[in-house]
Amino acid sequence: MARHDAGALAGPAWDLSGEYPAPDSPAVEADVAALAAILDRLERQSARLAAELPHAATLAEAGDAAIAVAREVSALTEDATLLLDNLAAYARCLLSVDGQHAPARALEGRLQNHHKRLAALAEPLAAFLDRVPDAVVEAYLEDAATAPARF
Repeated sequence: MARHDAGALAGPAWDLSGEYPAPDSPAVEADVAALAAILDRLERQSARLAAELPHAATLAEAGDAAIAVAREVSALTEDATLLLDNLAAYARCLLSVDGQHAPARALEGRLQNHHKRLAALAEPLAAFLDRVPDAVVEAYLEDAATAPARF
């Protein structure tokens, strides 16, 4: 029976220093604060869009202010998603090496709250697009930023 040197076994290792120096670093905190600010803006715009839902089925097609708000909600959702996904990937990489890494676990826990908030704040856009006439959806999708949502 061969003997194995336990010190020779190694799990994955990541050099994440190019992304953040540590999960509790000022750089991470700055990105979490930026994410919170985006979510605050998204909350305000989503509330504006939610106010349009009762009469969404009767909105006029082009030029409606609600389309501009929907586009802003879409852009903010995308910005928040990118930042949140980046932070979450960083935390997951750290935890893949050491599942007990306390600062990474704390960051992951904080990010879960932001994930829940983002999901809730994205709902008015989905409801808006479900309820408005097709012409309004087409007008919404005419913008280069929202056009990729077409399928």
